[in-house]
Amino acid sequence: YELLYNDFIKAKGIEEDMCKFLEIGVPKGKTMLAGSVAFAVRDAKGMKVAYYGIKMKDGKPVFHNSFNPELYIYNFCNLNLSEPVYFTTDMFRCVSNIETGKQCVCNFGLPYLSDAQIEILHVVEHIVFLVEEQLVKPLAIQMAENKMNYFRFE
Repeated sequence: YELLYNDFIKAKGIEEDMCKFLEIGVPKGKTMLAGSVAFAVRDAKGMKVAYYGIKMKDGKPVFHNSFNPELYIYNFCNLNLSEPVYFTTDMFRCVSNIETGKQCVCNFGLPYLSDAQIEILHVVEHIVFLVEEQLVKPLAIQMAENKMNYFRFE
């Protein structure tokens, strides 16, 4: 996609340079992601595998049915694993945190971590969760059950 920066993205507090770096924007032309903010999705090695969209009208996710967000963690390929990693379920909050210098990842808005996502995160030494109050208990249980490294909630 040719991705364009617009006022909607700007209103989310995300700078144009960050959008270029992470390949975020509104697709130009008629695409299945028309009317959405598109985020390039990369696997753990950095290879682009898909685009994930969030509708500007209602915030609903949109993506091709061949893409399974449960298999990926957004921005995982850009991490220094020995440094704290911030985790959120909000894509825009994730990008805003990256912009402020935090290492941040996102699970594409899912209210849980999938088994594949837990497996990906097992290599992270220190995870800081930035999630809504109602997700704290289920995520804490999930992290404890999977014997994850150090984690905390903010």
